[in-house]
Amino acid sequence: MKQMTKTEAIVDSIKKSIIAHQLQPGTKLREEHLSQIFGVSRTLVRPALVQLSKERLVTLEPGKVACVSEISPREAAEIFEARLMVEKQVLARLTGHASAQTIAALRAHVAKERAALAAGHQEETVRLGSGFHLLLAKEAGNELLAQWLEETLNRVALILMLYRHTYAEHTDCLVDEHEALIGFIEDKQLAKAIELIEPHLKLVQGSLMSEEDALGEFDALKEALTGGARQHSPQA
Repeated sequence: MKQMTKTEAIVDSIKKSIIAHQLQPGTKLREEHLSQIFGVSRTLVRPALVQLSKERLVTLEPGKVACVSEISPREAAEIFEARLMVEKQVLARLTGHASAQTIAALRAHVAKERAALAAGHQEETVRLGSGFHLLLAKEAGNELLAQWLEETLNRVALILMLYRHTYAEHTDCLVDEHEALIGFIEDKQLAKAIELIEPHLKLVQGSLMSEEDALGEFDALKEALTGGARQHSPQA
């Protein structure tokens, strides 16, 4: 395996920290701090930040300190829409020529998902769940599709940090659906695979809830259960 350059190592480290939810959206990424942390000159840090900005994981603006990107609700919706389009193409390729080795690799990955879920390792379960979809793209044999999907999944990781979600409540179902999807791929049933993937991805998207939505939901519930009840309480 080719050894990474120092700049590539910085990109890889920051990217993994974002995906692992260790670097939150909005976190400042000062060049002088990064150069000290990685023990390199700022001339090597700058290209790393530029690369991360191309992948839209980092925001770079003239005269401002670089920071981990933040994503608006509209952008989040567009990302999930694009993800669905890419994954449909992945399935179209995969159901046409998936080998026995590919099916075995996919099943081995799902086994890891189940083990992480059973152990209660939520972050690992989420990471592996995302990794399953990336593995699908890589096994489909189109490097560009795999690259696009990887960049999209990295941005999904940002979305899951930015917005409250009920993802954890659905992980067992999502793992079961991964297993079912493998069966459709093995049997070359593209229509059924797509029929499964659409609600599968929409379940993840539908689990998202902005802080504002959550606050509004709480206030409405509180008003209904307390304020409203007092106003309309029956006379003794």
